[in-house]
Amino acid sequence: MRNTSQNQRAGGFGLLEMMLVLAILALLTTLAAPSWRTFMASQHHSIAVNELMTALRFTRSEAVKSGLRVTACTRVGAAQECNGNNWSDGWLIFIDSNNNGSREIDEKIIRQHEALNLLVSATGNRRVRKYISYTPLGVTRGANGKRINGSLQLGTLSVCTRGFSRGDRLVINRAGRVSKRRKKNC
Repeated sequence: MRNTSQNQRAGGFGLLEMMLVLAILALLTTLAAPSWRTFMASQHHSIAVNELMTALRFTRSEAVKSGLRVTACTRVGAAQECNGNNWSDGWLIFIDSNNNGSREIDEKIIRQHEALNLLVSATGNRRVRKYISYTPLGVTRGANGKRINGSLQLGTLSVCTRGFSRGDRLVINRAGRVSKRRKKNC
């Protein structure tokens, strides 16, 4: 026979144990939140830098492959127009048949990119603020109307991300190649 007079404890958690688990969970969440924000800012930053570098390398290769001048330009909102304020708003890559650095209605768009994440800022210095144009030789040249060989278009795009302490610079050299360099502060 079984003795049923002894107290048997029911399975599960008591109120005190549950409160202790919730307190520990709240503490861990509070400690992890800043790390998560930094991680996400880092991811947005890396994506933006890689997308810009890929776009510029693609523009260069298309110019060489097609034997035509190909331009990447800052986009104006959702429109298919150039001369936006910064690279964060997105860009267009097109065949620049009149060599002016701005897309005309009859110039073919090869690729386009929507705006970057709202946390990311991408701006160019004076020479590459609005566009970057590659000749069939793969070098960058400024727009000079009908002339295909304007002045060298050397420049730097600065990419900074809110919540992420450092940034990157995308530097375009004499040969038209793009390289990434660290920017200590944004």
